[in-house]
Amino acid sequence: MGDILKDSPQLKLGISVQSHMKKHLVIIEDDPLLMQFLQNELSLYYRVTALSHVENIDEILGIEPDVFLLDELLPVINGHLLCIILKSKVQTRDIPVLLMSGHPELKHYASLCNADHYLAKPLNLSDLLILLDRVTGQA
Repeated sequence: MGDILKDSPQLKLGISVQSHMKKHLVIIEDDPLLMQFLQNELSLYYRVTALSHVENIDEILGIEPDVFLLDELLPVINGHLLCIILKSKVQTRDIPVLLMSGHPELKHYASLCNADHYLAKPLNLSDLLILLDRVTGQA
């Protein structure tokens, strides 16, 4: 987890906490330590819904987020397959999907599923926040 949290970027980036409170981020990540870290850090800027996995697509169709942050290697269904489903549904096709993984084929998977962006693990929190700002229209 050392590479994930180098310095807290809140002050460095000059991001307004209030401007993000309206945006809703759904994180699907099965690593409990990373999930807790992401929830703690990103909840400063976003309304966060955190899931460790998805067994049924109906679980997330009604959530109505502004962005999905998906791990690639998940139990039940991999992130890129979930992305393909999300991009095929009327309710979610226009919602940005960010795919994250330490998998060497991440770029290929992101391209395959038409993910809006991808992030290699270990995550850089500053880069993640900048990317989230960009895809949610906050930048």
